[in-house]
Amino acid sequence: MINLSNPTVIPHHDETLSSWLMRWAGDRHTHRSDLLGMVANVQIELADALKSEPDFPSAPGWARSLATVIGMDADDLDRIAWPPSPWVLAPDARCSACVECLGEDGDITAQYMRQLWTDSWRTLCLRHDLPLVQVPAFGWGWGLVGNEVRRAHKTLMRRPYTLVKNLRSAWEATPSVLKEAVYGAEMSLLEAFGEHYTHAGKDGHAASGRLRVWEDLLVVCTTNWQPWSDELPISAAVPTLSAGRRFFRGLRAPPFEGDHNLIRFRSLEDPSIRRMALACVADALQNMASRPTAEPLMKGKARKIWQDVATVLPPNAWDWLSLRAEQWPTTWRHWVLDWRRAALVSSKKVQ
Repeated sequence: MINLSNPTVIPHHDETLSSWLMRWAGDRHTHRSDLLGMVANVQIELADALKSEPDFPSAPGWARSLATVIGMDADDLDRIAWPPSPWVLAPDARCSACVECLGEDGDITAQYMRQLWTDSWRTLCLRHDLPLVQVPAFGWGWGLVGNEVRRAHKTLMRRPYTLVKNLRSAWEATPSVLKEAVYGAEMSLLEAFGEHYTHAGKDGHAASGRLRVWEDLLVVCTTNWQPWSDELPISAAVPTLSAGRRFFRGLRAPPFEGDHNLIRFRSLEDPSIRRMALACVADALQNMASRPTAEPLMKGKARKIWQDVATVLPPNAWDWLSLRAEQWPTTWRHWVLDWRRAALVSSKKVQ
């Protein structure tokens, strides 16, 4: 049995449910599986729900059931498990962190996951002006990974603050237009979410359609459109982004099977790929600015991000995007055809 008499581990205001439960169990020298066993004795559906979705469970009455196990108010649990946005990362992909935040936590057992790190479209720590990096674990979670992983990441595990200086130097050396693209993309998405919730019509989308367009373009950039390929379209922009390669690198991903939707973007574990996609879509959307005199977000060589990606998109990707664009605002739909024509011209020049 878990010792409920131990001092209570209070969740931080920005902590995820899984992170807090991990610290709660660790404080009682209890394994996570034992905690789930106690939960299963109260509600088996909740134990299963926490295994598949450890931060935002949806089992009926889950908060009341969990409250009886850990001795916490059900309303407080509900608040902890509220998603920061509809585009949260898939559970297995929630491995992004700010090393400076982890360094400020102090002792390894005090490290915790921030709720905002579960957002698929957040790739920067705005508090420290640093890019989020992929981590295998943090806090009590290090006890769940193998010895080989702990040895390979011992500095990250025990002294994450020592990594900050090098990370900051590399990020500051990244071209400002690329950094501004990501900053602008995250702010634009934040505004699109606000508009979506405030002015959504009967179809569930706001009249401007910004959130829908963002979603479709992110899917195009981060989906393997050829079943035999493990390379994402966004990788085509790597040469353009070479000056910021450390934080904008193109990696390969297993071919995706299933429907083409945002789960692909939300399942990418490496925040650098998502950061790259955000910069790419931000570049594409500058073409769609309503004001003809709008200042381009990116200039010179960096202006080629979307162009590079569009050139490598296969016909089935364009067909899918054209079909999706039928739901875009009328003034924006023609851009897909324009992009496709330009991409065809570019590909012929390369040949």
